[in-house]
Amino acid sequence: MAVVNMCNYVESFKRQKVDGQTLVSLTDDGLLKLGMEDDFHRQSMMICIDELCGREQLEGSAIGESMECTSDETEHELYEHTFNTVQRCHKCNKYLFGIIRQGLQCKVCGLSIHRQCKQGKVPACGESQLSGRWPQSSNKEPLFGIDLESHCRSSKDGAVPDVLRVCIDEIERRVGAGEAEWGAFYRTPVPTKSMVELKNALEKAGDVMSVSLSDYKPQVIGGIIKKYLRELENSLIPTEYYDRFIAAAKEDADASNKTIISLVNELPGDHNSMLRYLMTHFFTITSDKNLKAGSHSRLLQVFCHIILRPSWENIMNLTYNIQYHLKILDYVFTHAVNENKDSSARPVSADESLEKCKWFWGDISKEEVHDQLNGTPDGTFLVRRATTHATKGDYTLTLRKGSKNRLIKIYHKNGRYGFSEPYEFASVQKLVEHFTYHSLAEYNAELNCTLDYPVVTPSESDMHVVDDCKTLDELLATHLEYQDKTLSLETLVAKHLKISSDIQMLYQAHESFKELVKVFEEQLTLHRNNSKKAQAHEQSKLQQNSIVLETRLKDITRSQNHLEVSIKQKTSDNRQVVAQMNDVKPEIKALSKKADSLRSILVSRGHDRKHIDDYLESRQKPDIDYDGQSEYSSSINNAYVQGSFTSSSYPMSIVEPTKLIPHKDQSNWYREGVNRTLAREFLRGKPEGTFLIRPRDEEGSYALSIVDAKGQDVHCIISRGPDGYGFADPFKIHEHLMDLVLHYRETSLAEHNPSLNCRLLYPAYLPQES
Repeated sequence: MAVVNMCNYVESFKRQKVDGQTLVSLTDDGLLKLGMEDDFHRQSMMICIDELCGREQLEGSAIGESMECTSDETEHELYEHTFNTVQRCHKCNKYLFGIIRQGLQCKVCGLSIHRQCKQGKVPACGESQLSGRWPQSSNKEPLFGIDLESHCRSSKDGAVPDVLRVCIDEIERRVGAGEAEWGAFYRTPVPTKSMVELKNALEKAGDVMSVSLSDYKPQVIGGIIKKYLRELENSLIPTEYYDRFIAAAKEDADASNKTIISLVNELPGDHNSMLRYLMTHFFTITSDKNLKAGSHSRLLQVFCHIILRPSWENIMNLTYNIQYHLKILDYVFTHAVNENKDSSARPVSADESLEKCKWFWGDISKEEVHDQLNGTPDGTFLVRRATTHATKGDYTLTLRKGSKNRLIKIYHKNGRYGFSEPYEFASVQKLVEHFTYHSLAEYNAELNCTLDYPVVTPSESDMHVVDDCKTLDELLATHLEYQDKTLSLETLVAKHLKISSDIQMLYQAHESFKELVKVFEEQLTLHRNNSKKAQAHEQSKLQQNSIVLETRLKDITRSQNHLEVSIKQKTSDNRQVVAQMNDVKPEIKALSKKADSLRSILVSRGHDRKHIDDYLESRQKPDIDYDGQSEYSSSINNAYVQGSFTSSSYPMSIVEPTKLIPHKDQSNWYREGVNRTLAREFLRGKPEGTFLIRPRDEEGSYALSIVDAKGQDVHCIISRGPDGYGFADPFKIHEHLMDLVLHYRETSLAEHNPSLNCRLLYPAYLPQES
């Protein structure tokens, strides 16, 4: 039952002493008597029993039998999916087993297969036979079955997934109002149809928090919470911690409690905070004095195999460790309750001295924070009260890093502050002061910066004296470094284009050698055949010709081998150049953003943008005076006073000279709504090099469709990496699709696929001249 994801029925089967002999004779009515009230669950269980016993399964559409498997699984965008109705595999035509994560589904075409069936060939993505085969339970942009971190970061409060927040708020509202007890939400069976109805409503809503749950039964709302947690990409207590938690639970009581709480503190931030949030929710709905003693224990029994589970490969371990699951969650629950009691015993009013800090913005909203930090350089920050401030005294540090706003919770406990336990700082001011001089990488390796630029409150801004010279000097240095890096990139691009052109010519020469070898081999075969029929006086001449042909064939083969070595060497050199380009390009982007941010700061202080741009254009690398001050810095004030700046534009990008080529018009090669089938129609009968680019369902992903030398249409995925678009690493370096098209207009695709030796020559949608 663990293997087919039906662990919640294990205890019922144990109580009824269901053994192998009983299992074989079970029917739908028998499962109903065992407490399996859900129709879908009973049907799924009967399918598993039939498969186990080798019995013939229910009749179904023979999709897999009638479809030709011609493609690799890499053509599909497969992900683990939970089906809410019985589903057959589109390859082997057998049923997918279980009630959650039964198999894999393609986001593009809806192909549904067993995990083991993805090996080898599968039906092609986009096959017409698959049209309309999307199961009713499917959603191409699922709200369920993804990683917790993505949902936490995209939620309105940046901490709790919106789907959990809206459901838990409704449950606590009803329990607090006396409308229902917790058991109505979490212990009452839920019909699959009702839960699918609410799941679809949540997934279709643009704003989950706007969905009204007042008309839904308690068990349906509780079922959605269990379903969400059960289908997480990784369980709330991640599977990689499972063995350590179980080992800790087997220790004696004192050591076990201490080890378990230590492990909880080690959990990734979002998993840690969500676990605490869920325990607080359990405490809230089971703390009524009128409830029976041990209510929380019965609630933990419901969630013990949902919050904590082993990896799917070792799922059988779950059935042997249920008692340890309960012990672990009981320790975690008790610890969370004690923390809440400690929090309620302390004052939660803000420290009055914090109000005087220039970077503290009080109760500013997230939208206002975004407006304040938009366009600022890395290291810009402010602090505001967190949504949990009223109950726990927490704050939120918002940091600008990588052109994004990073929200970091500042927790408060027992008069101490910090990002994670143990909380080391006596005040928020001490924390900010510490990270002004120490990198935040101490807390998160990705945040390798310090708190450099406080966003000051308006009252502080009025009194703040700005050091314009220092900012302008930093802008000039950034501008000059940008120019150096840009020149370096231009050199590398030119080298890359030259090597790519050489590779293309070498491939053409290699093809010529292959044809030449065929000619000589045919001539040698002809000589051998004729020598058997030739007269005696002709034998000598034919033998001499054969020797000459063999000698020349050896020379050609030797040259061909040398050519192959040259191709390999050139390809290796090209990859090194591309790697160097990949290293330089992020630096250029960072410098460009930094320069834009510094320039925006100067403009906000009343300086003219055109004057700044013109002055930067006119400056070379500054000479340094004997006192260490640059000539630019020492003269900048006079320049402003005299108004010596003139209008010019700031060259923050490499601008290619305009050429009259059709590739420059994106409408000639790109259109929305074009799939693979339509692309084939557009390209049928077109010459080699005719191409188009079409969108794919995955955000930031496209497909190139092109006619190759054999007149066949070939399809290549274009994906976006950190530095831009491309076909594969390390070639994802093109900032826009236009850049990629213009590059491969001049460069052969053979650098990615030797059999695709062609360029993007003819846009497919180019209007034909009359």
